[in-house]
Amino acid sequence: MDPKISIQYLTGRLQKLRNFMLLGHAANGTLLILTGLAVVLVLGFIFNAAFFLTTTFRLIFAGVALLALAALLFRTVIWPIMTKPSTEAIALQVEEKYPQLQDRLIASLQLEHNLSRNREGFSTDMIQAIIRQSQEMCQDFDFKKSVDHSYLKRSLRYFSGAAVIVVMLGFVFPSVFSETVFLLTNPTVDVERQLTYHLDVNPKSTEVAKFSPVTVEALLSGKSLPQNAKLHWRYEDGAVKTEEFAQSRTSKAAAGIAGKLAPDDTTVLAYEFREVRRSFEYWVSAGEIESPKYTIEAVDKPRIMDVKLTYNYPKYTGMQPLVVDENDGNISAIKGTEVRVEATANKPAQTAVIELKNGQLVPVVVENHKLTANIKVSEDGSYHLKITDELGNENLDRIDYKITAIPDAFPEADLFAPGVPVNLGDDMALDLGVKLFDDYGFSDLKLHYRIFTLQGETFARVIDVPFDGKAGRNMEVRYPWSLGDIGLEPGGWVEYQFEVFDNDNITGPKSALSQLLVARLPSLDEQFAYLEEEGEEQIGELEKLRETQQQLLESTEKLQEELLSNKEMDWEKKQELQKAIEKQQELMESMEKVGERMEQMKEEMRKNNMTSLEIMQKLQELQKLFQEVATPEMKEAMRKMQEAMEKMSPEEMQKAAEEMQLSQEDLKEKLERTIAMLKFMQAQQKMENMVRQLEELIEKQQAVNEQTESTPEKQLAELSPREKQNKEDLDNLQKQADELQKMLEELKMDQKEDAQKFLEAAREPDAGEQMQEMTEQLKQQNKKSSQQAGEKSMASLKKMQQQMQQSKDSFNNEQGQKSAEKMKEAANEILYVSDKQEDVIDRAEMADPTSPQLQQLAAEQQALQRTMESLDTKLKEISKESPFYSQDIGNLMDKARESMNQSTEELMKRNGSNAMRSQKDAMFSLNQAANQLMQSTQSQQMCNSGRCDNESMFQKMNNLSKQQKELNNKTASSCNKPGQGNPSQGELGRLAAEQGAVRKSLGELQKEQGSRKEILGRLDELDKEVQKVVEDLESGQVTEQTLERQNKIHSRMLDFQRSMERQDFSEERRAESAKDILRASPEQLKFESASRQSYQDRLQKYMNEGYPPEYEELIKEYFRSVNANQPNK
Repeated sequence: MDPKISIQYLTGRLQKLRNFMLLGHAANGTLLILTGLAVVLVLGFIFNAAFFLTTTFRLIFAGVALLALAALLFRTVIWPIMTKPSTEAIALQVEEKYPQLQDRLIASLQLEHNLSRNREGFSTDMIQAIIRQSQEMCQDFDFKKSVDHSYLKRSLRYFSGAAVIVVMLGFVFPSVFSETVFLLTNPTVDVERQLTYHLDVNPKSTEVAKFSPVTVEALLSGKSLPQNAKLHWRYEDGAVKTEEFAQSRTSKAAAGIAGKLAPDDTTVLAYEFREVRRSFEYWVSAGEIESPKYTIEAVDKPRIMDVKLTYNYPKYTGMQPLVVDENDGNISAIKGTEVRVEATANKPAQTAVIELKNGQLVPVVVENHKLTANIKVSEDGSYHLKITDELGNENLDRIDYKITAIPDAFPEADLFAPGVPVNLGDDMALDLGVKLFDDYGFSDLKLHYRIFTLQGETFARVIDVPFDGKAGRNMEVRYPWSLGDIGLEPGGWVEYQFEVFDNDNITGPKSALSQLLVARLPSLDEQFAYLEEEGEEQIGELEKLRETQQQLLESTEKLQEELLSNKEMDWEKKQELQKAIEKQQELMESMEKVGERMEQMKEEMRKNNMTSLEIMQKLQELQKLFQEVATPEMKEAMRKMQEAMEKMSPEEMQKAAEEMQLSQEDLKEKLERTIAMLKFMQAQQKMENMVRQLEELIEKQQAVNEQTESTPEKQLAELSPREKQNKEDLDNLQKQADELQKMLEELKMDQKEDAQKFLEAAREPDAGEQMQEMTEQLKQQNKKSSQQAGEKSMASLKKMQQQMQQSKDSFNNEQGQKSAEKMKEAANEILYVSDKQEDVIDRAEMADPTSPQLQQLAAEQQALQRTMESLDTKLKEISKESPFYSQDIGNLMDKARESMNQSTEELMKRNGSNAMRSQKDAMFSLNQAANQLMQSTQSQQMCNSGRCDNESMFQKMNNLSKQQKELNNKTASSCNKPGQGNPSQGELGRLAAEQGAVRKSLGELQKEQGSRKEILGRLDELDKEVQKVVEDLESGQVTEQTLERQNKIHSRMLDFQRSMERQDFSEERRAESAKDILRASPEQLKFESASRQSYQDRLQKYMNEGYPPEYEELIKEYFRSVNANQPNK
């Protein structure tokens, strides 16, 4: 260390010590001077008690005293400052106190100059070492301890003794002491000799309340007191009255100096005026002394005239000040309110105070007649005003006013959204809604949640929820809660509730909790179990409805039989029929409810991404069946049945029963079709579930393999339970294969090659054996063997997954292709019947109306009807296999059959023109049915023709919608954080980057679908909206419109997915060219083929009927294939 710094440090401390010593000398001098002053006072007191002090004596005494005090000041204060010790002297004093320094300190000071001018040739290193050692040692010493304070303590004792004597003299002999002080401080003032006694009268001039007593006292003190004293008084304009005082008490004093120092002889005389009614003047005379004249004024007592209250409510209530000027001092206000009490007295008040019931006193500001005070309302009680006038008179008729403290009510919170326990979807998000209620407003809102894991662990967290504090006393707060990053694992759940705090800053913010709700994240196994259970329940419910429908159909048939036998409808039969109609209505309502449950299940599957696009499209088509339950025909049939029952007409009842029966048969067919398709889709979904579960198992196995690689051998046993769980999951998957086989056996599909391959892949034992081996090796902490077993397990699982996926896809495609082929084949047969019907029409036009040929045509028409019956059977079977089969096809076939029947009747009657009209109606219905069947064929082909781009696009858009929703939640949360203002630029930049990533993914989708203009149009609109949001985030201009635009983007993404499920894209509905399907005519029809020209004509007629363009090529191809196989004439 630099020696100069060390010397500065040492000299600095020594200078501080010197200042401290000088301060001690100054204090000592002050004490001695004060002691001298006390001695002067005591000597003056003794002289004044002994004899009369003249002016000359007082001047000499004061001069001597001042000279002595000045000398004392110079000697004790000024001289020590003038002769202050040197630094070296102080150092020696310190050395004396701390001998362990061994002269290092004084040596440092004396040798320091040798560092720069070393004439003596001392060792500079030694000097520096001494200085350094001196500094290091002095750091541990308190220099102030080297000062001797004994002289200061001695002076303090002197001063204390003198001060005690002075105080005692002033307390015991106040009059003599005060006189002494006056004489010594005013030595030039002449003082006359006093009489041996003096007279003091009380209360002198004063005011008293009317009708109050007052006592006049005369105090005689001194020597040679007079024997008596007289009181003189008179009222205004009245005569003087005189009364002698009665002596109340007297005391005697000794002679000499002791007598002067003791109290004087005193006599106290008193006279009482018992009730003063008016003012009067009085004085006292005693011996040679007569007191001045005094006046006693009789005045009124004080009282309160009126009271005004001003309520200043707590700021948090938002209430404006309220003035109550009704001379009503009762207070009623919320706790924390400050009430300004303004009162007016009948006369000027001297003092005033408000006395509360609890004994607390509230000060009052007095301004003449006006009294002002502030009362803070904190509890129930009462108060009154106590005032005193200048005479000390108090208001006796005090009024007690009530204080009612209204407590601030507790807030309330109602967690209305979702309002019930829920299962979390794949997006891991909840849109929470809470309604808040309070009497004055809110200060804080928190979301408390606790995470529960399957292992029994719990984690509690709290989120500050943003809200508009100025929204009012009742508000609804929406909070989009993203649970993706809270660490919730599948199978776990989270309990959550809101806690709201009111804005009461008087008694402290009070809080209230909403109801506690639970959100559960089901595992993949649980989700699939839910789907299977829900599917089985729906199938079971539909089978019950089918049995009920069969019973209702039998009842209707029985009714028809009774009506045909002309049985009368009695009251009991009518009631039975009424119940049957009501039961039919209930059945339709039950079907609608099943449809609603199916819609909910579909939404759950979409929400959790639990199935493929193909199954979603099939469910969408199947949903249409439930929407068509209450058909107009059924409603009309039930209405007619009701009317017929009221009229009780057998003919009308018969007709209504027939229509009712047809509608019931139709409904029964729908039920059978729905059940068949649901069972098939249940098997498809089972396959899908097993593949998904296997994919999840592969991820778990991969995680265990990676942890095995990074975990020390001694800790490998900790991974054994996880691998054991993986093995159990695989065993469960193989058990599900048995369940799938039962489903396939019921559907009579268990012998399908692809189904067998799927089951064989699921039952592959290699993976299970390797997983069991890995479990054992982990227990034995054998790392290398564990890794090898894990790798083999992974390879086996991936192989299983690949085989099961391929088998599943092949199975689904094969079934869909077969359904499409059957529908194509049926469409060709319908067109063939239509062609034959046209041939009948042509010959009927050429036939003579009376010709027997019409009856021959009637036979041909009946043959066509029989062909229609076989077609109906085939179409019914097809309808059970494909959900894309349109229900309109059956209606059109029924119309065609009915028209054919009418045509046959007319031909039998040889009414050719009417027959031709019916025939043309039949042909039109057949063509429409073929058109509908081709559309159904195209829908089926689109669903299973290997459109992987649709499936991929569906999944990508599903993922993008989840990202967008999470981004929406982040943006809304960051822009509404309470007490933090607008979000930072960095935070907005991160949000802009995430939104830009979503836009980039949309652009990639656009490139993938470059050939599909209608999809590009929708994606382009989305891209523009996303770009606007990115610009807002980058510029920091995030407004309510930005948040609305983000929500709109998310909604459009969801709509896009639903459109894919419904196959709403027109481009996707373009039909493929039909294959060359050559079919022989049905056996019932043996007609010659028409000429090539007639086929061209008929083709042109079909084209003119206005079929959609996408089906024209299919129709042309059909006629080309038929025409090419006709024999040449």
